[in-house]
Amino acid sequence: MHVCDVPLCVDASIGTDTHLLPGTQALNMLDRSQKGRHANASTFRWRGVGRAQFRAQSVELRTALLEHGWNEPIIRPLLTGIDPEAPTLF
Repeated sequence: MHVCDVPLCVDASIGTDTHLLPGTQALNMLDRSQKGRHANASTFRWRGVGRAQFRAQSVELRTALLEHGWNEPIIRPLLTGIDPEAPTLF
């Protein structure tokens, strides 16, 4: 099972730093469902996003990762879709 929640992650290393765990298809589908990553989930992050916009978001995320590595303040807004510069209510 791939426990990483980064859509573009292709890290399949098998050392002590791996984020791959042994599991079955059933466990993988349960994990996917619990995290809301399937098309029927009400929390599906990309619902209603067109293919072009989805691609643009993926390219933006990939570019940021290549330029900055895993820099949480830069990557998190790209993953969540929340603009850190957006005004808040409080």
